[in-house]
Amino acid sequence: MKKILPVITLGLLTASGASFAADTSGPYIGAGIGVGIFSAGDYADDLGSGDPKSSGVAYNVYTGYMFNRIVGVELGYNDYSTSTYDKNDIKTKPTSISLAANLGYTFDNGLRPFALIGLSSTNLHQTGNALILDKDNTAALHYGLGLDYTPASLSGVGFRIAYQIDAFSVDSDINIKNGKLKKTSYTMGAGMAYAAVSYHF
Repeated sequence: MKKILPVITLGLLTASGASFAADTSGPYIGAGIGVGIFSAGDYADDLGSGDPKSSGVAYNVYTGYMFNRIVGVELGYNDYSTSTYDKNDIKTKPTSISLAANLGYTFDNGLRPFALIGLSSTNLHQTGNALILDKDNTAALHYGLGLDYTPASLSGVGFRIAYQIDAFSVDSDINIKNGKLKKTSYTMGAGMAYAAVSYHF
């Protein structure tokens, strides 16, 4: 994956002289693969473990509609791979369904830097010594940055490199106070850096 992202980035930049169709509106679909990133913050500290280590391939599928060169809307399913906590029999496999505005600008050469901002429903799928109380269907803030490239010569086929994250708060009975478990709220984030291929209708 580390070799794929630089190659696509170089291709996007060197192809900037290509022409692009004037009409940039319409629907699109895409799919990407990448590297998952999971941050547990204070939860990992209170658990007595470092941040969980991600393994496997993260992926997403998405569809959207561009209203013009600047504004679009995007619906996605995101799988952030599996994360394991050191010294604890706990695994987390966060997934989310996201709905976000796609804000950016599509240049005549087909390049489009963009930002995603919206909401998602995130599920942690935690197993093992699970202590998180609301690990299912947690509301999250979905956001990201990326670059799309859709050359006219490929008849609607496009490419994307991007980073996105779902940030959310969960409750857990993890802190022991006076011999009793104490419910505490923790902020976490599940994200991915990915490369994708899309088709614009």
